[in-house]
Amino acid sequence: MPYKILTRSFTKAGELCPLAIRMSWDALKEMGESNADREWLHKTFNLCGEVDKGIADDLSDWLQAVWFNMGMANYPYPASFLEPLPAWPVKEACKYLSTKIFQSHRELLMAISDAATVYYNYEGQANCLNTSQTALASLQYMPWNFQACTEMVMPQCSTGIDDMYPRQPVSKHCV
Repeated sequence: MPYKILTRSFTKAGELCPLAIRMSWDALKEMGESNADREWLHKTFNLCGEVDKGIADDLSDWLQAVWFNMGMANYPYPASFLEPLPAWPVKEACKYLSTKIFQSHRELLMAISDAATVYYNYEGQANCLNTSQTALASLQYMPWNFQACTEMVMPQCSTGIDDMYPRQPVSKHCV
């Protein structure tokens, strides 16, 4: 259910925005298959550390958190309790994703990188982006994971059809 709600927020910011995000999951998967494409992803997303074979999976997980948290903090005023964000961060990110139909995976993923920067580097302070850092580093994510897995029933799944997230038939958030 939260994925459909978040997708609606992104749709309101720009009709093509959730479509671009939905298309990015397959683009990432394909771009993760060759060394040259992995190098390109590393450079395009300005990632910290070394390039590794799991870059596409890491980026996919990281971007899912970006879109989720950006939607959660989509306020009409700037906020910084997750990351420093502008007013209406979803609208700001969708400016990069709603202007056209992308002609290639690279063109799409360059726009996805720009949109994700609204969440992780809006103020331009980060030298590089760390995909191993949680989106909620400042809030200490572990208590939330524990609470979500032990106290609250929060079934989370996505179809990849009526939402913008990759298909997840069963929640994988509880370990």
